[in-house]
Amino acid sequence: MTQIKDPLSLLGRPSDSPEIQDLLRQAGVKDPKLKKGEVRDWLDLNDMGLALVFTDEAFLTGEKELAIGEGALILTSITFHSGGDPAFSAFAGNLPLGVKFTQSQSDLAAKLGVPERSNPRRRQDRWMIEKVAFYAKYSEKLDRIQVFGIFVPEPQ
Repeated sequence: MTQIKDPLSLLGRPSDSPEIQDLLRQAGVKDPKLKKGEVRDWLDLNDMGLALVFTDEAFLTGEKELAIGEGALILTSITFHSGGDPAFSAFAGNLPLGVKFTQSQSDLAAKLGVPERSNPRRRQDRWMIEKVAFYAKYSEKLDRIQVFGIFVPEPQ
């Protein structure tokens, strides 16, 4: 299976773009499709260790000329699994920003800086870097990353 060379470059792309279509075909999953009344669709690429979220273009942009469900579905989130969840294989590619699943919470803070948000109970940290949110969920001992994700924050 081909690896994702630059996951950050996929954020913000419509589901019908060649890069997204290639990824979906590799994973053997169907195109995202909104259910009635929804503005997002979630696709699990279990064998690749990825989970994707696509968001309706009208909802994401606030474009008043476009009705929900009429525009493209935009990739707004990618979650990378380390293999700790039995439902997902370990993501085998390179994580964004040179992050490694083997890094501890303190390693990641040294690399990315003080997190914008932290939730000690859930063992999660979040950073905003160049309008993209990055988050990490750690093992119980905080000595490795279980899940790493990137997403485009919703407009306020």
